[in-house]
Amino acid sequence: MGVKSLTGLIGAGLALLCMPACNSSGCIDGRSGVPKAEFRSSATGATIVIDSLRISGVDAPGDSAVIAPPTASSSVYLPLRADRHSTAWCIAYKQKALDHPALNDTLTFDYDATPYFVSDDCGVGFRYHINRLSCTDHLIDSVEIIDPLVTTADKVYVAIYFRTQE
Repeated sequence: MGVKSLTGLIGAGLALLCMPACNSSGCIDGRSGVPKAEFRSSATGATIVIDSLRISGVDAPGDSAVIAPPTASSSVYLPLRADRHSTAWCIAYKQKALDHPALNDTLTFDYDATPYFVSDDCGVGFRYHINRLSCTDHLIDSVEIIDPLVTTADKVYVAIYFRTQE
């Protein structure tokens, strides 16, 4: 066996040994918490499905819509920005009778972001503590913080109560 063959075998063996260390497939879950907001009726408190909403980030770069018509949904995930202490979302109603900018609502999260070590594969993630949640009140009646500590657990952190006819 020549020196070139031996060098090639050693190089291939080292590459195989390094492959598990370079693998990022071990990070399958999200690194940072994202609050899930559930839509509810202000009249009954029951979960409702809304089909004509467009929810997009205020002052977010590009198209930041997290939900848009014709999607019908009873909840939405509203990511928070780790480099800020506040994130706002514009809720536009796209039903024919309600499709006017004057009726849009704004939902604003004020929070603290805390970095934490997730794992070797995932690196660092963020948890958020919601200090305050406010909204305009065109078609939103009120909002409620269900759990102020947002982690990677898939659960409802916020309830948005819409005015509905019952």
